[in-house]
Amino acid sequence: MRELFKIGALLAAIFATTFVVLKLTGVLTLADIHNLFKSVSALAPAYIVMLVVLLLFTDLFIAIPTMTISILAGYFLGAPLGAFAVALGMMCAGICGYADSSAPLSLARFPMQSLPPTPHPSARYKTPCRQS
Repeated sequence: MRELFKIGALLAAIFATTFVVLKLTGVLTLADIHNLFKSVSALAPAYIVMLVVLLLFTDLFIAIPTMTISILAGYFLGAPLGAFAVALGMMCAGICGYADSSAPLSLARFPMQSLPPTPHPSARYKTPCRQS
């Protein structure tokens, strides 16, 4: 468990360092973020929905913060339309991820004869279970 906390702290430090480096180098400023929000607010809602769906679908291939996309979709589109866009994007990613995976699990792939017999739960005890 201790190793898990070390890995979590290391990842948090790396992500925080990335933000600090972007801030200190001037690549990302607060004014840039305000301008970006203004330009996105000026877009038609249909374009924002398509952008949200595309970003959530892209998360299937590269790491994109889905919670941030979901929150911003609600901010720019409102709760009902934002929830619809997020649900549509995650559904598209889920369906395509399932289709991209190996052959779907089916009973024909795992014949019942090849499975070992399952012992009765009381078989693991050396003494028989008491009947009440």
